[in-house]
Amino acid sequence: MISIRSHRPTHGGRFANVWKPCFSILALVLFGFVEYAVSQENLPGVKKLGFEYKLEKEEVLNPTLKLAQLFVYLEEKNFNAANLTKLFRHLAQGKPGFDLSIRVVTDEAILFRLIQFYDMGVPDFENTPSGMEAARAYYDRYYPPETGYYRAVYNVSEKIEYFDYSTDKNTARMVRVDLRVDRSPEITPKQPGTR
Repeated sequence: MISIRSHRPTHGGRFANVWKPCFSILALVLFGFVEYAVSQENLPGVKKLGFEYKLEKEEVLNPTLKLAQLFVYLEEKNFNAANLTKLFRHLAQGKPGFDLSIRVVTDEAILFRLIQFYDMGVPDFENTPSGMEAARAYYDRYYPPETGYYRAVYNVSEKIEYFDYSTDKNTARMVRVDLRVDRSPEITPKQPGTR
């Protein structure tokens, strides 16, 4: 007697078992992308501010003295004095009573270099001509260039609230905006090369 077995096609031959893991990976990537997009849309303040920003690092330098610094990426199209004022005041609300420094740049690679620079810690250079020369050499070697992107530095404490920002990414010159003058910005030029 002859037995006949039915044979089902494998729909893909030897690669049939590869499709399931690939589909699973693709589904995870898509889910992650959607989740990331939703999380970015729901970042605190994004809808309130009207533009997106990315808080890359928040660091409390000294909890006793209440010192903190934040590092933020902001797209070039959103970089202007009005948006920076909104952003700084919004972020400062999350650190009431802190002496706070916030650094904003429009280049993510530069931002990561800046974070690295502050993570390394700055050596204590002697207040002598050779110490000053060593400090200059250290900054020249490790501190990111001050041109080629827009940047801003905000400082707030009990007595001060101001930020310096670049109006031209091709020069090191920055403009100071004093936020404590009747709570309306006062803009004054700042000397190039001051960090």
